[in-house]
Amino acid sequence: MFEYAAMRFPYRDCLGTREVLSEEDELQPNGKVFKKVILGNYNWLSYEEVYHAAKCFGSGLAALNQKPHHNIAIFCETRAEWVIAAQACFMYNFPMVTLYATLGPKAIAHGLNETEVTHIITSKDLLQSRLKWNFSSQAILCDVPRLQYIIVVDVKPTSWSDMPGGITVYNMDAVKELGSKPVHELSAELVCISHGCRIGYSSPQTLADQEIMDRIYKNVMTKVDEMSKFQKTLFVLAYNYKMEQISKGYSTPLCDRFVFHRIRSLLGGNTRVLLSGGAPLSAATQRFMNVCMCCPVGQGYGLTETCGAGTISEGGYHSTDKPNPRGEILIGGPNVTMGYYKSEGKNHEDFFVDAKGQRWFCTGDIGEFHPDGCLKIIDRKKDLVKLQAGEYVSLGKVEAVLKNCPLIDNICAYANRYYTAPVSL
Repeated sequence: MFEYAAMRFPYRDCLGTREVLSEEDELQPNGKVFKKVILGNYNWLSYEEVYHAAKCFGSGLAALNQKPHHNIAIFCETRAEWVIAAQACFMYNFPMVTLYATLGPKAIAHGLNETEVTHIITSKDLLQSRLKWNFSSQAILCDVPRLQYIIVVDVKPTSWSDMPGGITVYNMDAVKELGSKPVHELSAELVCISHGCRIGYSSPQTLADQEIMDRIYKNVMTKVDEMSKFQKTLFVLAYNYKMEQISKGYSTPLCDRFVFHRIRSLLGGNTRVLLSGGAPLSAATQRFMNVCMCCPVGQGYGLTETCGAGTISEGGYHSTDKPNPRGEILIGGPNVTMGYYKSEGKNHEDFFVDAKGQRWFCTGDIGEFHPDGCLKIIDRKKDLVKLQAGEYVSLGKVEAVLKNCPLIDNICAYANRYYTAPVSL
């Protein structure tokens, strides 16, 4: 697919990295300090340049004894080099193991050992802060005996000391040179690439994910509360008027220009569509972003094990419920994974094949179908806790509501069946 895109759009901008000029501490009205990132311009690579870089990088990995059908790990933040490394793995048939940068030391070591990788692609920051040392000053790399090569994606070559014996560290450019001598967000990125779109990367704190949207919502509403009575009344009137017009299918150009333009400028002022994924976006936040950012706001529903929506089955709710059928969402089709790696017990629990040979994945999400065919996520099966009085409580819903409080940055809800009410930490 990427070779096709490179041939069709060779000189179009493909991957861009936005320069971070500096970071500043910004004091919030509630006393908290946030990091404010000062950003420069994007530096772009064309489709032809990205394709050549991926091809050389894959060839360089092969020169470092990475074999086809043998796993290779990517432990890195979302950035242009991540996509280049992934495309290289696709080209040379290297099964790719991805590890979240937020994982703990034991989980990282377990993932690398379980998949038996000998090569890992990472960044300078993660190598220094997560792989070389964990919180108990014990090198995680010492717990991964099969590991032989570490490839650091950062451009500038760096010498590494205090590395465990038997491990060699290469810079990404050096691996590309090895390859040139002889000759995931991922699904959305691939769709963009297949249509010749530009993809820009910056600091993770500038991305429009669920937590960033919630943070924008809380900060703006805090400033609205600080407005004069006239300004607050004007904002509320414009907000409610636009909500009503949106429900009728109309636009509000005057409100967008004179009331919401300053809020929209928080994301540059040219945003045409926002997609959120990774965690549910609260209804209040989604309405707010839709109104104040003057663009459609969608939520992507899917899982690592699948992509796309599915159907409804049992799970505490019933397909005969009125007015809308409800139940656990099951997803079936060729997009469903063959199972979890070396976890047969979990595979029997979360996957099954019906009488027609169709393979299904049990998502654990509770949904309902509306008359217009829209699927709405209303609960989480594994998130439901039955309290002492028999009441079912969704901890995810409790957390989503409380996160909108300006005094709360993060929260954990807990419930016990022997008590009558949940608690939050």
